[in-house]
Amino acid sequence: MARICIYGDSSRKSEDLIEEIEGLISHVEKGGRDRTDGEQRDDSVQNFESELREIFEHTAVGMYRTAPDGRILLANPALVRMLGFSGFEELAQRNLEESGFEPDYSRELFKQRIEKDGKVVGLESVWMTRHGKRLVIIENARVVRDQGQDVLYYEGTAEDITERKEAEEALRYRLEFERLISTLSTRFIEPGDIDRKINETLAAIGEFVGVDRAYVFQVRDDGMTVDNMYEWCAEGVDAQIDNLKGVSIAEELPLFWKAMMGHEVFHVAAVAELPAEAKLEKEHFEMQDIQAVVVVPMLIQGKLSGFLGFDSVRSKKTWPSDIIALLQITGENISLALARKKAEAALRESEGVLRATLESTADGILVIGEDGKMVDANSRFAEMWQIPQPVLDSRDDETLLAFVSDQLQDSESFLRRIRYLYGSPEDDLDLLQFKDGRVFERFSRPLVRDGMVVERVWSFRDITERKKAEAKAREHQSELAHVWRVNTMGEMASGLAHELNQPLCAILNYANASLRMMKNDVAASGELIDPIEQIATQAERAGEIIKRIRGLVAKRKPHTSAVDINSLAREVVEMEKSEANLKSITMQSELAEDVPQVFVDNVEIEEVILNLVRNAFDAMSDVSVERREVTIVTCMTKNDAVEICVRDTGKGLADLGEEIFDSFFTTKVDGLGIGLSISRTIVESHGGKLWAETNPDCGASFRFTLPVKGA
Repeated sequence: MARICIYGDSSRKSEDLIEEIEGLISHVEKGGRDRTDGEQRDDSVQNFESELREIFEHTAVGMYRTAPDGRILLANPALVRMLGFSGFEELAQRNLEESGFEPDYSRELFKQRIEKDGKVVGLESVWMTRHGKRLVIIENARVVRDQGQDVLYYEGTAEDITERKEAEEALRYRLEFERLISTLSTRFIEPGDIDRKINETLAAIGEFVGVDRAYVFQVRDDGMTVDNMYEWCAEGVDAQIDNLKGVSIAEELPLFWKAMMGHEVFHVAAVAELPAEAKLEKEHFEMQDIQAVVVVPMLIQGKLSGFLGFDSVRSKKTWPSDIIALLQITGENISLALARKKAEAALRESEGVLRATLESTADGILVIGEDGKMVDANSRFAEMWQIPQPVLDSRDDETLLAFVSDQLQDSESFLRRIRYLYGSPEDDLDLLQFKDGRVFERFSRPLVRDGMVVERVWSFRDITERKKAEAKAREHQSELAHVWRVNTMGEMASGLAHELNQPLCAILNYANASLRMMKNDVAASGELIDPIEQIATQAERAGEIIKRIRGLVAKRKPHTSAVDINSLAREVVEMEKSEANLKSITMQSELAEDVPQVFVDNVEIEEVILNLVRNAFDAMSDVSVERREVTIVTCMTKNDAVEICVRDTGKGLADLGEEIFDSFFTTKVDGLGIGLSISRTIVESHGGKLWAETNPDCGASFRFTLPVKGA
């Protein structure tokens, strides 16, 4: 029986193998038609054809053959199921010139491209199922011509990547959402122009959510009149801020005002469908061409201070719960900022309003005298620190300090810092970790008179939820990194298959040789030792390759340890050796012998080096073969840090700057745009720095530093 082995070929890629299988299937079908009934078929050919038909019938990838006029000539069961048809006969009734594609993806463009180039590889398009569902498809296909070069048909494969695209978009959205929450939560902490920050915040959330108008109203002191104080509008949408001053909201919009006073979200998905009892609201919104609206109340210490809302003027719209939550978080931050703005203005006008100022802010405020005794505190301070009123009223500083410090994880550091700051003229900002998991941001500023510190004001802000959101964002970053690693391994698949094929073929050859020697009694048992040892060696080699692959793509928690950076560099060179050979790239190493160990997560840092090397490979795709070189360099810096450099001879960075490290920025047609962003995050989380430089001669260098273990 004939045996067929397909070995790795350094000149072939995965799409070429798919093309070869499609050609073989075509060959089988043609062979079946050409035979006469009386002709005997060789068993090996029959088995070969059977195996190919098995692939065609049972593969998960859709396979097809179509005529230029749009007729579907052949489709495997996977494609029939993918498109929602009951069988090929039903699918064959569809003419691709008339249906089957989303309007933006013209079949005529596909035909022009495939007939010009002879094939399409990795083409992304959108197909429509029998029931009208959109499918995002990756397509590899070729054109088949007759001897006169007329097109007979197109044949190829179609892979449904709809779920993968949706997952990528969902992950991208969630990451951006968490990043936006984190940004908005921290925007108002630092001193600055609050009005500018509010306008920037409205623009940021308006553009992210895709609304037409975002605004903030404030309630006047009478508690019944409101003013539109801040507004952002999308391009082409008329502003309303000047028309909405001094609105008697309770009279003009009674149902809306009832919701605000009840601290409820007011959400209308279709203004035109408002009931009769909301007549005034309907008329008011329609005058501004509003079709949908959502508004959340802004509260200060349980009292309505204003409201924040979105308008849609182009279409009806329903906002999901996470967007409403974003509005509520933003409204809370803006209301706190406005309260602080008001408090600061009042403090500048008169010290007589100090008590009102302290009580109007949502932060806990504590004033300490130069002798370390408590001068004043607001009720929010007592609430945040869970101090019983009798303890607060006693003004017993020792009792109060003991009660407060007992709640902290590191009370000794807390006490040392307080004692140091009693007489210090400097500002101070730090975080306090509580035993029950709470996190407070503590800011301290001295009051200086005649060059002497007379009092110190402490403010405490509960940022527990913000820290949880940041932790969740880091978790999503980790998930995104895993997607990136899996994507990278997919790109390396051809080279890894070739690398694995070598030890496996060696094992097979040594095993066959040993069997022949044993069957023919041509060797004593001692002569079999060497080939059997070779089998074991090659098996271990294959196992190490697989171990490296699993270690790279597996989900895991970060783990730091003392690591030899030169060893990591050599592992990357070994892992990428086959890929470099395939692309005719020379890999070199210049590793300093005196480089000390670094305390890092070895898998994460190996990911960084691997990503930089693969980016270097891609940067040299247009460079002549003899000039393709990648060099990995390690050395010590003047600041006692280890520096790793990946240098290429590609086209350089051109006019690209720091934007290359932004999430989802990419110059590759099929790139995710997250590799460099994740690499920088990993390096910075290890206390290092990652940057890029254009080489003086040609190409670019990507460098990053890591602190030395124990430094």
